[in-house]
Amino acid sequence: MNGRWRFRLHRTLEAPWGLLTRGERLVRGLLVALTCAAVAGVLLEEVYEADHPAVQWIPLVELAVTLLFAGEYALRLWVCVEDPRFARARLPRLRYALTPGALVDLLAVLPGLLWLFGVDLRSLRILRLLRVLALTRLAGSLELLLRVLRAEAEALFAAFTLVLVVLVLAAAGIHHFEAEAQPETFGTLPQALWWAVVTVTTVGYGDAVPITPGGRLFAGLTSLVGIALFSLPTAILAAGFVEQLRVRRQAYRQLVELALADGRLTPEERERLEEIRIELGLSAESAIAALEEALAHRPGGGEEGDQSSGTPPRKRAKGERPPSPRKA
Repeated sequence: MNGRWRFRLHRTLEAPWGLLTRGERLVRGLLVALTCAAVAGVLLEEVYEADHPAVQWIPLVELAVTLLFAGEYALRLWVCVEDPRFARARLPRLRYALTPGALVDLLAVLPGLLWLFGVDLRSLRILRLLRVLALTRLAGSLELLLRVLRAEAEALFAAFTLVLVVLVLAAAGIHHFEAEAQPETFGTLPQALWWAVVTVTTVGYGDAVPITPGGRLFAGLTSLVGIALFSLPTAILAAGFVEQLRVRRQAYRQLVELALADGRLTPEERERLEEIRIELGLSAESAIAALEEALAHRPGGGEEGDQSSGTPPRKRAKGERPPSPRKA
């Protein structure tokens, strides 16, 4: 009995938005709304006094958010053993608690618990703002982002290493040109490094500006390098997202081909494929394209295959011409 309830709760908590029932969507929408209200309450506390009417509702919202997130966190710890990644691990709940998603859930709970016990430090208010991270958890976008970061970690590390090298070289160069003219701004390499960060990132605060001809020429070249350089991480992340979508489409197509092994799709198989499509975050158009591609590559689906018997097409030898169409 407990196992069945645990399985249902695990599906409810981890299922994508498209697979939720109306009641489950209402609960998740309520969590999102309360999270936004709690973040707005923290911002209002910085503007108004505690006895102002604009902040009288904040304690009630804090209590509701704390109880709901604490309950959700406890339920996730209980049902995490239904996940194959943790079911066979030693101390599965502890291993789940150390995952990024579980740590985000914990950050959403702890500030409210400390607030309920009367701890209301300014640093705690800032910590309460971290509840906004729970929105990525509720929206299901955190997992995809982490997958992309893990897959592209080596390329991102190489790009940021290159950025670090350029920053150091830019600081050394501007220090060489401007140290004598502006010793208070570019007199040391750490001071010049601040200018390098601002210039390479193309922010340009204007608090440190070269005045010598050589310094201005070097600054212009550094800005051009910065524009090209900081497009690398963006391109890497974009390519990572595209690759993850391609992998998901490929996995969905393989499942479609497996379901079509007997030559037809049963209603149960269609329903299961639709659930998998939603879990993978694929659009209906992508699913239809995968189905058409799987049908086109089925054994016997080619021009030389026997579609009635389902035999695969025979591969032609090198130089062999395709057979001419038969006459009626």
